[in-house]
Amino acid sequence: MNKKFFFLIFMFFFNFLSFSQDKKYAKKIIKKLSSKEFLGRGYSHNADKIASNFIKKELEKISLQKFDTSFFQNFDISINNFPGKMTVEIDDKKLIPAVNYLIDGISKSCKGEFEIVLLNKLILQNQKLFDEFKKKNFSEKVILIDTVGVSNKETLQILETLIYFNTFKTPAYIEVYDKDLIFSPSMKEGNSTIIKVKRENISLHSKKILIDVENQFLQEYETRNIAAFVQGKTDKFLVFSAHYDHIGEMGENVYFPGANDNASGVAMILDIAKYFANLKEKPNYSIVFLFFSAEEIGLIGSKYFCENPLFEMRNIECLINLDMVGSGEKGITIVNGKVFDEEFNKFTEINGNKNYLKKIKARDKAANSDHYFFYKNNVKSFFIYTLGNYKEYHNIYDMSEELPLNEYENLFKLLIDYSNWELKK
Repeated sequence: MNKKFFFLIFMFFFNFLSFSQDKKYAKKIIKKLSSKEFLGRGYSHNADKIASNFIKKELEKISLQKFDTSFFQNFDISINNFPGKMTVEIDDKKLIPAVNYLIDGISKSCKGEFEIVLLNKLILQNQKLFDEFKKKNFSEKVILIDTVGVSNKETLQILETLIYFNTFKTPAYIEVYDKDLIFSPSMKEGNSTIIKVKRENISLHSKKILIDVENQFLQEYETRNIAAFVQGKTDKFLVFSAHYDHIGEMGENVYFPGANDNASGVAMILDIAKYFANLKEKPNYSIVFLFFSAEEIGLIGSKYFCENPLFEMRNIECLINLDMVGSGEKGITIVNGKVFDEEFNKFTEINGNKNYLKKIKARDKAANSDHYFFYKNNVKSFFIYTLGNYKEYHNIYDMSEELPLNEYENLFKLLIDYSNWELKK
């Protein structure tokens, strides 16, 4: 009886430590990918290549196989970056990038000191005043835009178009921002600089602004997807995917870490790769691991892969895409859960039996991550993200130190259990 008792205790701690080790590995990966060395995993200073080389080395350590002579699949993009000068001063008050303001992803370079001219609801909602405003010369002035109180959607859409094409021919716009600062990169370079300033950092009576902002527009920049696999017994595939790119820099001294988005997904998939690579017996299907670039600018990497697949797409039994899986105390959402009932029900059945996660929520189809183009190519595919109190998104606060990973182990177990069910079908 004592031997049995000690054996059970040993097995309990063995399992506990093995899953703790998984989490420890994930933390190491997330910390590395979201560190300053990787500069937000954008495209200035070849940060995407620094990240992809790091992931490749991890795949080599795990002893995964290549589809061709390389783990990489190269493709070209255009991208607007901000790795250079980044100075904004309003009425002699220096603002902090990504804290007090953001430069819109489409912005071009701008340097100089300018007078500020206010455009608000009093002008926007009076057609005569607005027409007179548009006739003025703004070549040496910056337009401060405050749309509070403007309820007409058509007016706001017209204004957005005027800014996009820089109809006012101004060197820059200041947009008063009441929401959290969220940066999105752009594949295009616009005709002016657009500065989004949080309301508490600017007065509507501000008189002057000093701007020294440098953009770097790259055309036909070569980036790359990463692909590896564990050989199975048949020519069918179970696929795991995650994007490794993020949104880069905001000047020379500021970068966006991207711990949750999506270093967390990359870490989970590397962890899953370790699990399947260490199986004593080959799985029924080959297990594929894909890491996409250029997700943040429109799912470009996964679209390219689906147009240039490295293996037969029709042989994919299931694809599971992981994006922002760093929390989970409120459960997970499965995009396409309402599309593929049998598979979603299996997730919920496993979870009900094992009590892994608080809730599994089904969502309909959505073009919001790298599963989408696989789904459009008739592949049974899901996108899973965690639900919780962690809300940092496309800002400088999405850091590894703050990421809870409080349901990492249970999500890992759920994915392995579901995968084993797929492999037995």
